[in-house]
Amino acid sequence: MGDKLELHGILPAMITPFTADGAQVDSDALADHTRNLIDAGVGGLIPGGSTGEFVALSRAERELVHSTVIAAAEGRVPVVPQTGALTVQEAIALSVHAEKAGAAGVMVAPPFMTRCPSRSCMPISRRWRARFRSRSCCITSRA
Repeated sequence: MGDKLELHGILPAMITPFTADGAQVDSDALADHTRNLIDAGVGGLIPGGSTGEFVALSRAERELVHSTVIAAAEGRVPVVPQTGALTVQEAIALSVHAEKAGAAGVMVAPPFMTRCPSRSCMPISRRWRARFRSRSCCITSRA
C-alpha cells in the first residue's frame, strides 16, 4: 500500500445502467459506456460512485459493476471503484473484490457521502486501514 497512484485528467463517477424493466444491472450497456468514456479521453473511471446508484445495489450487483468496468477498460485507464458502505466489513469485502478484479485503487466514501468531523471518523478510518493494510491497491477517501 505504500505505492502512490498517479491520476490525471477527468475521472467521471459513472452511471449504472439497468435493463429496460429495471430489474438488473445492464452489464452490456455498462461495458459499452466504459469503452465510450475511454474513447472520449477520460483519465480514469470511478464505477459505483454517487451517480452510480450504489446505495440501491446489492453487494453482488456492486461487484458486477466493478468487474464489468475493470474488464471493459482493458487496462487502458485506471479504474478506481467506490467501495464505501454502511459497514466496515462490507467496505473491506468490496475493496478486496475490486483489488482481485484488477482495480488500480479504491475510493472509500463515507456512507451517503456525509462529511463527519475528523475526530469521529478517525476510529473508523484507523480500523478500516488496519484491516486493509496488506493490500496492493491504493486507497482514497472523501472523509
